[in-house]
Amino acid sequence: MKDEPNLKPLSCADELARRFHDTYEKLAPDFGYKTRELSAVAWADVPYNNKQLMIATCKSLLEQGI
Repeated sequence: MKDEPNLKPLSCADELARRFHDTYEKLAPDFGYKTRELSAVAWADVPYNNKQLMIATCKSLLEQGI
């Protein structure tokens, strides 16, 4: 299928963005940082535009081979 190669990087980017978000929130207190209560949300509750930006950023990095 022609479009299939594009599905894997997006899936990887989505997974990377989710894991980054979750890990960042988990590690932040170890570095003396706490996300503001108003903006601290689970990945599922991240606003759509913010989530899409994080996924696009991860997708771009993956395409760069980083």
